[in-house]
Amino acid sequence: MIPPGVSDLGRARSVGENFVAGHRAAVDAIRSAASGVPVGLTLSMQEWTPVGDTAEDVAAAQDKIDRSRAVMDDMFLQATGSDDFIGVPDLLPRPMGQRWDGRRRGRRWSA
Repeated sequence: MIPPGVSDLGRARSVGENFVAGHRAAVDAIRSAASGVPVGLTLSMQEWTPVGDTAEDVAAAQDKIDRSRAVMDDMFLQATGSDDFIGVPDLLPRPMGQRWDGRRRGRRWSA
C-alpha cells in the first residue's frame, strides 16, 4: 500500500485509514445506487506462524506477528463490519521469527 522499499509505520497507517474511508464511502454509494447488491471486501491475508529456537524466540515472533496483523489485517477487517461478505484467498503459511522475518528473499527458514 506504500511504495516498495518504504518502511514507515505512520505512513502505512495513514494509507490504511484512507483505504478504509474509501471502502466505507464506496459501500454507501453502491448500496444507495443498487439496493440489495452484496457489497464486501477481498483481503489478501497471510497465515503467520511463529518460529524460534527457544520459548522466548517464539514469544517474540508472536509479538511481531500481532503488531504486523494490527496494521496489515485488523484495521481492514474492522472496516468490513456492515459488509455482506469478506473474501480471503487461501494462502500458504508464512513463518516469522528470529531466523526469518518474512522480508529476506532467497533465505530459507529451517526448523
